[in-house]
Amino acid sequence: MFREALALPSVHEAEHSIDCPLCGADDTLTSERIALLRERVADTEAFQKALKEARETLGPMATGLSTFEGALGEALPIFITNPSKFRRARGLPPAVLVSLVARLQVPRTAVLSGAAILERRRNGGPLMPG
Repeated sequence: MFREALALPSVHEAEHSIDCPLCGADDTLTSERIALLRERVADTEAFQKALKEARETLGPMATGLSTFEGALGEALPIFITNPSKFRRARGLPPAVLVSLVARLQVPRTAVLSGAAILERRRNGGPLMPG
């Protein structure tokens, strides 16, 4: 609304106080107020530009994280992604788990990190801590 008001020739070219085109009040739109409105509009435009750039940057990152989460869930065997109570009930003691992880031929820390990420997500937390 202010952007449109500032675009009006009477406001754009004003060198002294004029009647406000928005509220109709007589002689209330001073050159100082016009300058303040221009400043606010510029601030808003800068904010909108920054917001758009942030969304353009963060959008693909969020999509990538969702894709990562899905791929991680599909890649890790069910015995890793479920709690230890689940594994014990099925006769998978820690020694067997360590042996199976070794056969995956990926670093153990990567498997455990992936399981921790899925567990945080399952509990409603973020994918990454912090």
